[in-house]
Amino acid sequence: MPHYGIAASGMSRKVDRPDSLAVSDSPCERSYVDPEGIAWRVFVRVRSDYDGRQGRSLIFASETVVRRVRNFPDDWRECPNAELERLSWNA
Repeated sequence: MPHYGIAASGMSRKVDRPDSLAVSDSPCERSYVDPEGIAWRVFVRVRSDYDGRQGRSLIFASETVVRRVRNFPDDWRECPNAELERLSWNA
């Protein structure tokens, strides 16, 4: 399981997490659990801090893995979970 640093400032606590698991740039997000029981967050990222290429990416983020898919259908939010799972392997 990954370890995330915790920084305390006064009474508030902030959890420092990798950018790939931070809250998405898009208000549209989906979650699903794959056949192995792994929970995934799926969201669109307009650009990546780690890549100079421009455009949209569909991000699949679990607790230990992040996948980025550049070519995905506009109606990805309506795809069945099994179709999203197949799409995630196009990273």
